[in-house]
Amino acid sequence: MRGRLQCARQEALRHDTELYRRFLAATARGYRRAMEDEEAVVRAMSAALWHVSPAVIRASTRKIRDSWFTPEGRWGEIQADLVDSYTRWMREGGWTTAPVEATCGAWRNDLLA
Repeated sequence: MRGRLQCARQEALRHDTELYRRFLAATARGYRRAMEDEEAVVRAMSAALWHVSPAVIRASTRKIRDSWFTPEGRWGEIQADLVDSYTRWMREGGWTTAPVEATCGAWRNDLLA
């Protein structure tokens, strides 16, 4: 999870699964390149976040970039224990009434490269 989520309708996934696989693979390559070139991240993000100082973007990137990949180096993989703990936290805070079990099957990792 960690700040990014790619969503697609089941019908669209069934219609062109390979398109989604290629999109996710390209996204993973982009995150890997971002890990290697911090200044490219700052340049890219500065266009959309024109009101945020490049120093803040740089510091934020440094703070979160290790969360982009699993300890094994896989990008985008949703980890069931994190989803469950996040859902519990949301319930405890009163932000959702969904049971933890409701997240089962709501995500998938099989399209990741």
